[in-house]
Amino acid sequence: MCSQDSRWSPLFQLFLLYHWQRRLSDKEQELHAHYTLMYCFEFLGETGTKRPKIVFSDLEPENFAAVFKVNNCEIVIYRSRNRRNASLVNSVIHEFQHWQMFQTKNKSWEYDRINQHFDYASHPWETLARSLANKYERDAHGYILYQLGYCSRFVRFKW
Repeated sequence: MCSQDSRWSPLFQLFLLYHWQRRLSDKEQELHAHYTLMYCFEFLGETGTKRPKIVFSDLEPENFAAVFKVNNCEIVIYRSRNRRNASLVNSVIHEFQHWQMFQTKNKSWEYDRINQHFDYASHPWETLARSLANKYERDAHGYILYQLGYCSRFVRFKW
């Protein structure tokens, strides 16, 4: 993550776990979401011309942690559902994947059409976004630590 040698140190692994699970303040949420979005643009690719912006909401939905609003090109992060770095990073990457899909497909109606045949848990676009968020969240976490100055260099996580 940060360097090849230090990631195996038990003390550094404990630090990673602490940083991954600790509660974030509002400012930290905004900073970590910004760095996660930077990671997405740099390593997951950029499609389209209009970049999404991240907006935070104090609403407390029961069923979801974030949404991508196609009309505004916004990733809305619900603060109460993303207080820990683990959920925040996963939410940003998940919604970034939706932004990419809507950019390449350029048809929000296609999501709704598919939605008629699948529930949320089995919707193909949601399944893909969840799997990619789970795949890249550890790598993005290393990028955040690098950006925050906890590491002298960023080494991509080996799959």
